[in-house]
Amino acid sequence: MSERDSTKLLALFFCFASFASVAGGDSEAQALLKWRDSFNDQSQATLSSWKNDTNPCRELWRGISCDESMSVINISLSNLSLQGTLSTLNFAAFPSLLSFDIRYNQFHGYIPHQIGKLSRILMLSLSDNRIRGPIPPEIWNLTALNHLDLSACNLTGQITHEIGNLRNLNFLWLGENSLSGPIPEEIGMLSNLLDLRLHSNSLLGGIPPSIGNLTKLQILFLYENYLTGPIPAEFWKLNSLVDIGFRYNKFSGPISPSIGNLTNLKYLSLSNNRFVGSIPSSIGNLINLHDFHVRNNSLSGFIPSTIGNMTKLNLLFMSDNNFSGQLPREMNNLTSCRNIQLVNNHFSGPLPQKICQSRMLVALAVNGNHFSGPIPSSLKDCSSLQRLRFDNNQMVDNITDAFGVYPNLYYIDLSGNQLYGHLSSRWGECQSLTQMIIHSNNLSGDIPPKLGEATKLGLLNLSSNHLSGQIPKELEKLIMLQELSLSHNNLSGNVPSNIRSLTQLQKLELAANNFSGSITRELGELKSLRALNLSKNKFDESIPYEFGELQALEQLDLSDNLLIGTLPSRLGMLPNLQKALFQIDQPFTTLMD
Repeated sequence: MSERDSTKLLALFFCFASFASVAGGDSEAQALLKWRDSFNDQSQATLSSWKNDTNPCRELWRGISCDESMSVINISLSNLSLQGTLSTLNFAAFPSLLSFDIRYNQFHGYIPHQIGKLSRILMLSLSDNRIRGPIPPEIWNLTALNHLDLSACNLTGQITHEIGNLRNLNFLWLGENSLSGPIPEEIGMLSNLLDLRLHSNSLLGGIPPSIGNLTKLQILFLYENYLTGPIPAEFWKLNSLVDIGFRYNKFSGPISPSIGNLTNLKYLSLSNNRFVGSIPSSIGNLINLHDFHVRNNSLSGFIPSTIGNMTKLNLLFMSDNNFSGQLPREMNNLTSCRNIQLVNNHFSGPLPQKICQSRMLVALAVNGNHFSGPIPSSLKDCSSLQRLRFDNNQMVDNITDAFGVYPNLYYIDLSGNQLYGHLSSRWGECQSLTQMIIHSNNLSGDIPPKLGEATKLGLLNLSSNHLSGQIPKELEKLIMLQELSLSHNNLSGNVPSNIRSLTQLQKLELAANNFSGSITRELGELKSLRALNLSKNKFDESIPYEFGELQALEQLDLSDNLLIGTLPSRLGMLPNLQKALFQIDQPFTTLMD
């Protein structure tokens, strides 16, 4: 063949190649346009750059990328509020497609079987749409996939054994669907997996032992399913794991001492299962752990002292178990911990005194235990505190100077202990405080007038103490107060007339004190009041007729006072009043509506 003939053939080849490329682009363009034309009007407007008689690779169509041969390799249309279906897209028109991403839209209908034509696809993301039905079996034949995201749809059916074909997968996200059945044993064939998320489905059965083959796995989310049985021994060999989410299942059995192998772990959530036994001392090997959640199980025994090795711990949630014994003093080492929850166990002894030595603690809840001893001394300067619960323990301390000023504290409950001393005026400087509960202790002295400066208070319960003096008129500033409980103290005087300022008050309990004089008429101006208890005092004269204006009132107790006169007639006409007790120079009167 002459050089001239060779040149002609070469030119002819490039001509055919160019024609094939243009034809391919045209075919892909036609498929995309047909797909877009099936969308609603707003979605079509969003893709207005997709125009007839133009090439998606040359004209910069939105969300479309091409390779050097002018073939579409990437369709990326995430988070555009598109409405349509996948059934109108001819997947066969995209033999070179590597990535298809339509997450965060409003696509509906089923995943078409034709999706299996994407033989070169590496990344497929259909998540956060209204797609329903089973996962088509053709997806399990897309063996080039390294990222499959079908989460947050409404997919049903089971994960089939053919999932084992996808051996190149790094990311498998099927969470937040309605998938059922077991996790197939073949999941263990996906040895390249880094991130496996099957959470928030209806999966049954146990974790297959083959999961031990996923030695590269870093994230495993199985939470919010119906999985059962013990964790297989093979699981604890996955020492690349960083994040384990097993909460809200029915897993049982003990936590293996082999958990200490998972030294890269940062997040461990085993809450709301049926685990039993003690926390193994090897837990102290998890020196990188940030969050440790084991609440609501049947765990027991002591907290091992090795917990003090977990100095990066940020959250410690161990509530609602059967733990007992004293907290190890090594917990003082948890200087990074911001939230400690030990509620409803059988812990005893004192709390670690340096629990907030770093002043980073935000929330501490140890209520429902048998803790004794003093308030931890480090709490006085723990200005980071936002929530504190010591209620229903056996703590003994003088709280007059035990607490400081907490600019972010919004909730405190110290009730049901043996605390004594006076209420400090510093509580009035806690400007974020919304609920303050210190009932059933041995507090004495006056209610500090400066407490009226805590103007965000919505609930104040100081009942069942030994408080004396009068209700300070400064409490009129608590205009957001909905519940005020001061019953069972030694308070005297009368209810200040400026109580009318508390227009949001729904519950007022002043029973079993030494209040005297005529009942303050301004109480009748509290239109939101639902429960009023003034019983067991020394109020005299008649019931104010203004009480007949309390249209929201459901419960009224004025018994065991020195009242005289007759009942205001309008009391019996209050539409919501369910029960009222009076004593007016005669045996108890019960008024029912």
